[in-house]
Amino acid sequence: MPLTCTRKAVAAEDRLTYHVEYLVAAPAEKLRAWLTAGAICWTAPELPDALPQGVIAWQDLTLPVVLGQHAALLSVPQIPYGWLVGKHPTSLEQIDNLDTWLLLSIPKVPIVRLEEFLRLEWEERTNQTWDQSDDPVAAFQQWLSTAEADPEFYHFVAPPLAK
Repeated sequence: MPLTCTRKAVAAEDRLTYHVEYLVAAPAEKLRAWLTAGAICWTAPELPDALPQGVIAWQDLTLPVVLGQHAALLSVPQIPYGWLVGKHPTSLEQIDNLDTWLLLSIPKVPIVRLEEFLRLEWEERTNQTWDQSDDPVAAFQQWLSTAEADPEFYHFVAPPLAK
């Protein structure tokens, strides 16, 4: 039976476990150069369909990263998105600083910060994972135009570029 990720199916207290994620849209070569410069660990996939993965140490956070052909998915497992919605001061400060670091370290690329659950819901409803899209940040933005997503659970750090 397929997994159904709808907000109604998840209790409010369970939502606290879904962490902060970032989708960073750029060609793989640009992302690989950016990630290689800051990664403390990087692995090539052993299976043909697997994606390269790495870990970045930033301040006191360990950030797992998965590299796709047109984007990277950066996770912040130490910070549940619910802490941002609840205005947890330390988490807000760390995420503001991380937003700024991303903007400065990989400029002029679309970046969206989103709740892990919202990403899973988007992927389920569109029948496409983030790494299957040519521009996942723009695809997510387009999906939002028809979805009933709460704007507290995402933020465009750098909006998609006009085409």
